[in-house]
Amino acid sequence: MEAGKERLTRDTVRDATRQEIEHLKRENHDLKQLVADLSLEVHRFKRTAIPAFDGAAGA
Repeated sequence: MEAGKERLTRDTVRDATRQEIEHLKRENHDLKQLVADLSLEVHRFKRTAIPAFDGAAGA
């Protein structure tokens, strides 16, 4: 129990370099763009592959 308390009270903040922060921001932006592109591609695919697709099953 004491070991758990010690772990929780320990300072867990890690100093990141400016370069690391910029890299993470770029990577985050790139991943968001990828998700947007793939979502749009899936939407287009659904619209062209199943023209009557409106999200309702069997309709």
